[in-house]
Amino acid sequence: LVSGAFWPQSVYGVLAATPWRAIEHAAWVVFEDFILFYSIKLALGELRSVSESHVELEDKTKQLALERNRVKMLFDVAVVANHSKMPSDAMEQALSQICRYAGWPVGHAYIVSNDNPELLLPTQQWYLKNTESFQSFRDISEKTILKIGIGLPGRVFEQKEPIWINDVAIEKNFPRNKAATGIGVHSAFGFPVFVQGQVVAVLEFFSEKIIEKNDELLNVVSHIGQQIGQVFERKHATESL
Repeated sequence: LVSGAFWPQSVYGVLAATPWRAIEHAAWVVFEDFILFYSIKLALGELRSVSESHVELEDKTKQLALERNRVKMLFDVAVVANHSKMPSDAMEQALSQICRYAGWPVGHAYIVSNDNPELLLPTQQWYLKNTESFQSFRDISEKTILKIGIGLPGRVFEQKEPIWINDVAIEKNFPRNKAATGIGVHSAFGFPVFVQGQVVAVLEFFSEKIIEKNDELLNVVSHIGQQIGQVFERKHATESL
């Protein structure tokens, strides 16, 4: 407007301009600015929509990947259960599959004593991502016999359902944290292995981190307990012949 008032030729192309020419020019400037800002607003809205769609697509892709891995794990464990002759082999394979699926570094199996059905005996079936880091915990576990209701395996045995512990280091009902300090594990979960409704073994898993309870994971592993139970059942049937 200032240029139009003092140098009209630079703006309007004439040596002298009426006041209406200045008003007209100002109106066009306001109109063009409005169109520009409106276009920018629309563009930002479209970018936001594309970004949200991208995030939603990434979430769905992750969910599909998790579902695919879950189905694969269940299938692999089912194959192992169908082909294993010994429960120890089936449990060791299941420990490995579940640890790899969940990203947990430690898996171990307890079995119910044949001589005393209220005792859980430690086995030598393990999955250890790093043997050296968890050797102390392994040594303690293989010396720890548990009664029903005691420790993670004992609680799983008693309640006949999967159990999650956020931090075994401060858990009162976890005898192994009292046997030695700095056992290198924190969060844990376990689930029972069934034969005709009776618990015959407990598989337990540990992480070096503190992880919030994952109900979906517990639901998945509960199906595996039934699959492994079929191996125990076949072995019992063979021994009774």
